[in-house]
Amino acid sequence: MINTQKARSPTFCGPMQPVGTGANSVKYLARYVFKVAISNHRIIKVENRHVFFKYKKAGSNRFRTMALDVMEFLRRFLNYRIITLMPNS
Repeated sequence: MINTQKARSPTFCGPMQPVGTGANSVKYLARYVFKVAISNHRIIKVENRHVFFKYKKAGSNRFRTMALDVMEFLRRFLNYRIITLMPNS
């Protein structure tokens, strides 16, 4: 069977404008950083460009330790925050 429906085009809320400088982006994102994605007591240490933190696997009560490069840690953190802040479509 051939699908004859048109593909949905993305819906925009308004005209797209540049955010401005990087400082404006940081100021905007700073409001959301304080909403907890990982609590301070789970971060063990930051050393040699790596972040060490505790986590639990799903269905387990045992804490494990993970070490991530600082940039990978920030990428995951921001990805989590942006996804959880997006409205349902």
